Amino acid sequence: MKPNQEKLYHIFRALADKNRFQIMFQLLSGGKCVGDLTMLLKLEQTLVSHHLSVLKKCGLVKTIKIGKWTRCSISPKMLTDIHELFDATFQTQANERDIAKKKYTPKQKWKF
Repeated sequence: MKPNQEKLYHIFRALADKNRFQIMFQLLSGGKCVGDLTMLLKLEQTLVSHHLSVLKKCGLVKTIKIGKWTRCSISPKMLTDIHELFDATFQTQANERDIAKKKYTPKQKWKF
């Protein structure tokens, strides 16, 4: 797998989990503390923390420790990076497809 594809794979894999997707959806409206997310999603704090660590590992979420609270928010840089990854991946595929078309020359023309 190419590097861009690998990054997108990890992002989609992280978002494929229902709880992580719901966490991201909640964070779209603004940053929240882990305690807020546990109440909103009706999940255990340890489970929310685990899912946040997965999201943080792939760069989708950033956290800030404020005293005993951890405030989570969506990483705006990652949203831009995802857009750029999509563009780069699809451009690469288009280029490879064009190269493959140029290399292929049929030996005979088909008549219908």
